[in-house]
Amino acid sequence: MPERMGKLPLNLPTMRPPPGISAQPTGYSSSGDGFSTQVRTDTTLSASEIATHYAKELAAGGWQIARAPAIGDGIAVYQVSTRDEKGETWRGALIVMTASSQREVTLRMIRDREH
Repeated sequence: MPERMGKLPLNLPTMRPPPGISAQPTGYSSSGDGFSTQVRTDTTLSASEIATHYAKELAAGGWQIARAPAIGDGIAVYQVSTRDEKGETWRGALIVMTASSQREVTLRMIRDREH
């Protein structure tokens, strides 16, 4: 995932691509209660293999990861959650989509606020 792009609302672990694969940042957006970040890889690994790799990177950083991804034709999604420095819960999804030999990896998070 992209290196720090300004101050993120929570601690995003370093997320390196799988060995031998490069990842190019393709986007980042942020609002008060959410953010998303994307990278694109050029590989023939499956969406599931890429998602599992990045899920392990998040888990190593202390994030909670669903036991298994939801898998479809060319897509894999893990439910993820973590807490920020204030103890607020953030929930989201780690999504990998495939197109030919490219894989787009998106991490989308929203703050779990009670109103």
